[in-house]
Amino acid sequence: MALFYAVAGALALATVLMLIWPLIRPIAGGAGAETRDVRDAQIYRDQLDEIERDLARGTISAGEAQGARAEVSRRLITATGRGEAAASVEPAPHGHSRLMAGAALIVSPGLAVMIYLANGMPGQPDLPFGDRPTSNVGQLERPSQAEAEAMFTPEPLTAPTPEMQEYAGMMEQLETVLAQRPNDAKGLEMLAIGYMRLQHYGDSWRAYERLIAVIGDDADAGFFASMAEAMVLASGGYVSPEAERAIGVALTRDPSMPLARYYAGLLMAQDGRMDEAIAIWERLRAETPTDAPWLEFLDGMLAE
Repeated sequence: MALFYAVAGALALATVLMLIWPLIRPIAGGAGAETRDVRDAQIYRDQLDEIERDLARGTISAGEAQGARAEVSRRLITATGRGEAAASVEPAPHGHSRLMAGAALIVSPGLAVMIYLANGMPGQPDLPFGDRPTSNVGQLERPSQAEAEAMFTPEPLTAPTPEMQEYAGMMEQLETVLAQRPNDAKGLEMLAIGYMRLQHYGDSWRAYERLIAVIGDDADAGFFASMAEAMVLASGGYVSPEAERAIGVALTRDPSMPLARYYAGLLMAQDGRMDEAIAIWERLRAETPTDAPWLEFLDGMLAE
């Protein structure tokens, strides 16, 4: 705790100094401090003298000297005008500046302490990294699938092609059929795959959920993995607790399934367990055929 208070005190002091520096700078500098415009004006005067010396030595012609003299004189007039305007501005009374600096010096740390006592945990002991849990990081605050989908705003879909419009019409017909035959496993599988192709990911995972409920304990591991993938895509790439459970079931039934293993690695990465995520993806990469369509994507994730 002592180290925490030392660091917090140093940060508070640095913040206060940044706040009061503009107030104490005029006091330290004094009213007669030379401005940048005054220095620039002196440089331009020196340049005018140098032009006269060059003309006397014959290193420049009279025409060149006249042109250079006109340009430098213009800059001199501009700098002199700015300097005089700045000099005419009266600085704030030193008493007022000191009063505001003193108030900031007292109020800012006091306000920070009040906020910390109201919202922080001053009595909480230190917890070394080695003693912190790694398997449930952020579990208490992880949003559900429904909450994640509600927070995610998907990008607008591009205008569907005639082929995709026809495909969407087929899905509507399939929905009508399934309304009359809700336990048709093959129809539900086609519906889930079709929704995925149409990028209706929320509808897709719900169709997979219905399919798994119809099949029961004999549901294939691939259905759980595909449902998890649709959940992740529906929430913008977030692995929700519901998707995590689906991934776990898929890997229990088929530990070698590439799709489930990939999303298991993504869960580890989102949970802050990067070493485990990389290990999962590297093993998957080593076992992936060179012609696998997802190989390029997997390489990109590993590179990132």
